[in-house]
Amino acid sequence: MASPNPGSFRRLLFFGQILLVASTQLMSQQVELRGIWMTPRRGDEFWSKQEIAQAMERTREAGFNTVYFLAWSRGWPLWRSEFFQTETGYLTDPRAGDRDILQEAIEEAHARGLDIEAWMEYGFVGWWDGYQLEGYPKGPLFAKHPEWLARRSDGSDEFISGHVGTFYWMAHSQPAVQRFLVELHTEIARKYEVEGIELDRIRYPRLDCGYDSVTVSMYRASHQGAHPPAPDDSAWMRWRADRLLEFHKAAFASIKRERPGIIVSNAPGHYSTGAGYSAYEDYLQDWKGWIRGGSVDAVQVQMYVAPEEFRDVVRSMMRGIRVEDRFRLFAGLVVKPSEKLFSREQIRELVSISRGAGLDGYAFWFYNDIRDNGLLPFFRDEIHKMKAVSPFRSADFKKP
Repeated sequence: MASPNPGSFRRLLFFGQILLVASTQLMSQQVELRGIWMTPRRGDEFWSKQEIAQAMERTREAGFNTVYFLAWSRGWPLWRSEFFQTETGYLTDPRAGDRDILQEAIEEAHARGLDIEAWMEYGFVGWWDGYQLEGYPKGPLFAKHPEWLARRSDGSDEFISGHVGTFYWMAHSQPAVQRFLVELHTEIARKYEVEGIELDRIRYPRLDCGYDSVTVSMYRASHQGAHPPAPDDSAWMRWRADRLLEFHKAAFASIKRERPGIIVSNAPGHYSTGAGYSAYEDYLQDWKGWIRGGSVDAVQVQMYVAPEEFRDVVRSMMRGIRVEDRFRLFAGLVVKPSEKLFSREQIRELVSISRGAGLDGYAFWFYNDIRDNGLLPFFRDEIHKMKAVSPFRSADFKKP
């Protein structure tokens, strides 16, 4: 028998050591969503490509692994949308010029190993009156489709934004509106190498909404000619919420047909400490129904409260969610609710409560507040000491 070759033995030993180190590192690596919402603007001006690159670099250094990057903003796509152009004559927000802001963000995120989801922040909002576009008092979309305007029971179409100015919403139940938004989302899946698409504002601005003529006709056709009742009528609330369920199902299916592996997420809200379901009761947003129906991969649930309330809000948020579906739940956290900045200890406690609740991660609102208050090094050094891979990159992640 030939004697062993010492050189071969040493090579085997060397490669064995490499595999051992690699497997040890893999086993010790945390699996946790560490998301951050990012809006690429300074006032009414967009960041430059260099500023986007700097933001992505700082995000990576701070230990985040996923960026929810603004893509649909107050009635404008921040990508070059041929579909939007067919409807309005505009490819993108005119202030972006010939830039494709979403594509710039994708390139800068991927260059740093970050996942990026196109964040469709404004959902059914079609215009904001803070914009000044000559000849378009309610924007180009409603100039072409005035029948798409959502209306209150008194016929008015203006909804205060909650911050500054007035929003004009698209009528949620209209089939044409839903088809428009489904195609807008699907175009991103078709054209852009994003890891996910995050839907948002898939809700009503208030209960007193849904009285546009098309929706009224739809309701009357299925209710023996009866006119929609008062905004808080329970059956009328359920009817409108079901139209949003239908929309979410259609958007999910269309996006997945285009790219089966893409993540479809949403950022609903929850602000109850008990048995209440605030998203539904206030905005007809039945996000727990989306989960039950299998039309969402993940929800980053906005729970922008202080630690002393957060523990009970998390428990309330999980009510009615089947154990086998809880892997879809992530915490939406905040560092600066209203005008008051949380202390570092409070932020640390929010993350600790989220982890202790068994959630696989969280997303923070939002990059500018974290940056402007000098918190990026804090996240790097104290919250994200160990690197983490997103659950969506883990082989153990379950998909519908």
